[in-house]
Amino acid sequence: FKAAMFPEECGVTQVNMVINSYLFFDRAPETATVVDDVTARLLKFGRFTALAGEDGRMRPVETRPEDHVTYHAAADENEVLQIAAELTDQPLDLDKPLWHFHIVANQGEGPSLVLARVHSALADGLSLLKVLSELGEGAGGSRLAPRADRVGEHRRQAPSHTPVAAATGDAGQYAMWWQSCSARSGRSIGDKLEIPAVTPGDDGGVDHKCFGCRGNPKYSGLRTAVFFPPISMPFINALKGAADATVNDVLYCATAGMIRRYREAHGHINEGKMLKVLQTVATPPAEQPDVDNPWDCLTNSWTYVSCELDLTPLSPRERMCQNTAHCSPVKDPRRAHSGMGLLESAAPRWGAEREQELYRNIFAQHSLVLSNIPGPPQDVFVFGQQVRTLQVVFQTLIPQLVAVTLNGSLHLNLVADPEAVADMETLPGYFVQELSDLGAALGVAADPVA
Repeated sequence: FKAAMFPEECGVTQVNMVINSYLFFDRAPETATVVDDVTARLLKFGRFTALAGEDGRMRPVETRPEDHVTYHAAADENEVLQIAAELTDQPLDLDKPLWHFHIVANQGEGPSLVLARVHSALADGLSLLKVLSELGEGAGGSRLAPRADRVGEHRRQAPSHTPVAAATGDAGQYAMWWQSCSARSGRSIGDKLEIPAVTPGDDGGVDHKCFGCRGNPKYSGLRTAVFFPPISMPFINALKGAADATVNDVLYCATAGMIRRYREAHGHINEGKMLKVLQTVATPPAEQPDVDNPWDCLTNSWTYVSCELDLTPLSPRERMCQNTAHCSPVKDPRRAHSGMGLLESAAPRWGAEREQELYRNIFAQHSLVLSNIPGPPQDVFVFGQQVRTLQVVFQTLIPQLVAVTLNGSLHLNLVADPEAVADMETLPGYFVQELSDLGAALGVAADPVA
């Protein structure tokens, strides 16, 4: 709960464990409406009325929803975003259940927002979608339907021959596996996920800026979120069809073009440049959680899968071809289940120090975390109003790109250290330009922006 995921020298704080959902509305909801809806819809989840103890366990406590909802007035749209950014940088109160809703009401022209801050110990990934779906509803009060079609049914059964799945029942086998891949022999446990070890102080022999690998990453305390214009899902689907790819492939390849263009603008050489990206992948458990149990129904199941991102190809079509192939590990259920077994089952048995070392090694060898979250397929109404835009902001140790599908559009944001990734405001333009050029190359004549 206090950011013990990484070694202390990484400088990670509790702020880095909080997921911030920016729900944009035409006008701000009333405080009483937010309190009433949260009380009726969220307090049934046991974790929202529990306090995190020093031992990592959650215990029920008396919870006053009105203490978890705060109203803020903003003069205009710029101040709305400024207030939200400042709140995103604040830690949650560890003396209360780890969630808070901030209403930021725009007194001028433009949208207002509700900033829903939830610690990842309460809900994360698919379980966070369940929370948002429970809080919202479709047109006419209909129940929101999750996008199960994009979760990945082929990942439901873990193959027994994968390195982790073969060892899941025996802590001794885990220990032997760890020793066989120890850093002392020049390898790490991450080699099973194709993740090399890193020595503290080692810069990895690459640049630290412009999406270069961080080497031995440390949290600077500085993070900025850049919001992209909404991207048309009909356009993305047309690209998907023309390239015989997936939505995630298109997103991944457009990211390659965005970073290449950005690095070119800053005088960096892209030829021969191969980055590594962590993609978050849902792995629904074989045993589904008990939906009637308020403590079990938010059980989550996701992991990281490591993929290469090739910046060398000169044209958008070539980048699409190369990086679609590099995205194939995401579609291999063995990778996802091996990662899940390693991070969720094996690593905790090795003790805190080695588990933290593993996470540091993983993040140290990657330049970006990419999360593609499928939202409900229909319009979403929360607190009695339609959600116009949803942005999920997460301040992790390395840059993070999050995409959420909502209202027929793809809503993206990038969070990074503004000193390591200078001129971040140019990135959305490079992303849109890559999509536009890719559309022209594939015969998709439309505007990428919704």
